[in-house]
Amino acid sequence: MGNYYESETDPETEETIYVAKKSLSGIKAKQVSCPSCVKPVVELLRYGRRIKDAQLSIRLTKYQIIQENEMTHIKIQLDVARAQLEKGSNGFVQALCKVRTRNVDNPPLPETRKLGKLALKSARIPNSDFWTIAETYEIPPTHRDLWLKHIQPVVKVVQELDEINKRAARPPTKQVFEAAVSRLFRLKDRRLSAESTDQDAASAIINECIRNCGVIADGGVGPSYVESLAEKTNALLLVLSEATATMEFIGPKTGWYWFVEDLRICCSVYNNITMEAALKGRFDRRVAYSRVTLLEIMCSRFHWMGLRQFPDNKADKEVRLGQVENLMERFTLEKELLNTHCPDSIKDECLDRVKRIEEKMVMAVKMARGELPLNPGLTKTEKIPVHRAIATTLSK
Repeated sequence: MGNYYESETDPETEETIYVAKKSLSGIKAKQVSCPSCVKPVVELLRYGRRIKDAQLSIRLTKYQIIQENEMTHIKIQLDVARAQLEKGSNGFVQALCKVRTRNVDNPPLPETRKLGKLALKSARIPNSDFWTIAETYEIPPTHRDLWLKHIQPVVKVVQELDEINKRAARPPTKQVFEAAVSRLFRLKDRRLSAESTDQDAASAIINECIRNCGVIADGGVGPSYVESLAEKTNALLLVLSEATATMEFIGPKTGWYWFVEDLRICCSVYNNITMEAALKGRFDRRVAYSRVTLLEIMCSRFHWMGLRQFPDNKADKEVRLGQVENLMERFTLEKELLNTHCPDSIKDECLDRVKRIEEKMVMAVKMARGELPLNPGLTKTEKIPVHRAIATTLSK
């Protein structure tokens, strides 16, 4: 103690009293370093002053139980919503037939097409308000009202999933991780962050060190976060199937055609976000399922392209064929990645689903290339249960 504190002796009791700290110039406190990155070891126990390890364990357990129960409940709700859509489909279609629609040849203005795009730069997840359609896509107000009433059960599920996702983004472990980053910046890596001209690089080094030393960022990669995104994608795919069936029934020359395009893009964006989160969290099965879903979404795009008349203009033909070829290349790449990285436990299941997708791709690609007449095979009414069956398969 005498090496670190100034002391005085009480003349009456002769006890030593420490009254001040001594200067420690040239002396550094011992610091346990990480053997791999040679930086201070960062563990949950090192941050006990902020959140005690026992308290964190209790909080994390409660959090996981709540999130798990909510996800179980939301999956049941989604199944109920799917059944309600199927039950009300005939009445919905019959009501649509009573309203006249007009052709909308040109797509809406880019600034009005908000589905699948971030409302603000600071936003975490993109817009998915698939119920606001009349103004953007020139869909009759009566159609809008019927549509909103028809998909209201799914709207409620999607809104609840958004709330679950917000909570999943900040679990207790995320708070500990942020505390670890803050403490390491303040106490141990001040020199690194001060000397570096690239603050982002310095931050990345510190974040990686903390992960290597045992603290998980978790906020964007935890199971409830990934599962909530996956269920949101499933809900949007269900809506996409309903919108596609409606568009084919009403006609691809209406505003429904452009609405389906934006909704498909929105599904693709959410599926990509899910895949990225699953990759970061090392949820290999979810990554594989997301890749299968991506292949299905690509197939739906071929089908969507083929519903419009193949262009007569040479330049427009080249644009359409170029889009088809680019999409085919992407499809092949994603299929190869799935074959290479799919976990063995679900590989047969995934490859079986890919095989069924490829069978549908044959006709869809021919339609997109103008090699088949429009709307081959099934009637408009017959296509509705087909799209619903596809959505049910995707969400399993």
